Amino acid sequence: MKFPSEEAKWVWLACALDGEGSLRLYRDNRRKTWRVFMEIFNTNLDFLKVAKEIIEHGSLIKRKPSKIGRKPKYGFQTNSAERLREILPKLLPYLTIKVERCKLMIEALKLKEGLQYTGKGCPRLWEIYKIQKSLP
Repeated sequence: MKFPSEEAKWVWLACALDGEGSLRLYRDNRRKTWRVFMEIFNTNLDFLKVAKEIIEHGSLIKRKPSKIGRKPKYGFQTNSAERLREILPKLLPYLTIKVERCKLMIEALKLKEGLQYTGKGCPRLWEIYKIQKSLP
């Protein structure tokens, strides 16, 4: 999709994330590390292809309808710390619902930057993990 400006691209993605998306910190127990995860779900696959095009990373998935007669749901997901470190600050000025969540995820990404294994030794990541559960 061609956007009229660079700003319009980030406004579009922020709106998609606010309305149809999720941004969260989770603990990867298998790898013993923390990950920031962004996902957007919609019944229109082309809508999600635009998000993937903007972010230039991630996966598109298809979920079966939850009930008979419903449309299938598609998702776009990424947990690339490198891309999210770059993208989240660009989205922040245009978010309305997920502002606090985005700020926390930016902080979490800074805390884990350069750390290969964060293990259980970073109390602030645990705090962020708990705080995010009460945010929209």
